[in-house]
Amino acid sequence: SISFQITPAASIERGLPKTAIAARALDAWLQKPVSATALDAYLRCPLQFFYARLAGLTPPDVVREGDDPAGVGEFLHAVLQEFFAARLNAPLFEGFPTPQDEEHLANIYSQKLAGDPDLGTALPYASYLMLKTTGLARLKNALRQTPPGTRILALETMLSAPLEVNGRVITLHGKLDRVDARGCGEGEDGVWGDGVREGKPQGAEPLEVSPPAAPPILNPDWVDED
Repeated sequence: SISFQITPAASIERGLPKTAIAARALDAWLQKPVSATALDAYLRCPLQFFYARLAGLTPPDVVREGDDPAGVGEFLHAVLQEFFAARLNAPLFEGFPTPQDEEHLANIYSQKLAGDPDLGTALPYASYLMLKTTGLARLKNALRQTPPGTRILALETMLSAPLEVNGRVITLHGKLDRVDARGCGEGEDGVWGDGVREGKPQGAEPLEVSPPAAPPILNPDWVDED
């Protein structure tokens, strides 16, 4: 047998000096509402966050050679938004989606796919064909996971909440794809928000939850002035 010894690339930790200039830039940024996307970016890589959010640097334009997850996500989001808009405040009981519901979803899917030629050119042909042939089935399967008795209260809902950190109030804001009441007809068991944006899509969670510990970025005393 033949074997090769492969040495993994060395990991290099990089950081920025905690300077007064950086502190002022962060302070000015915190004067505005903080989105879920921004917190995602900071938690993923604080250095990249600084370059993109505080220094204003943007990645260079490149020719896309692979898939377009953002474009596909926006397409699927638009399909579901139109589908659920016709069902606001109507309880979704056992048996949802019905054959009529699935037919309605299929019509919306085909119409939006035909009306979005940019998506076909942005994706490799194999990926576009996969979306065309399996995307609808995946959406139907997602609908079947809806808890019986769910009632959709609102779509595309902006929320904001104050968070006090060391005597300073930071405003957190984001958009919920969907706001549901669960357990309709059996005593509603709470209001749920689905898909916090502009951050990564997330599973449904109760809206009233204990706030987590504030990440360091929200702490105005994170920097040494000297």
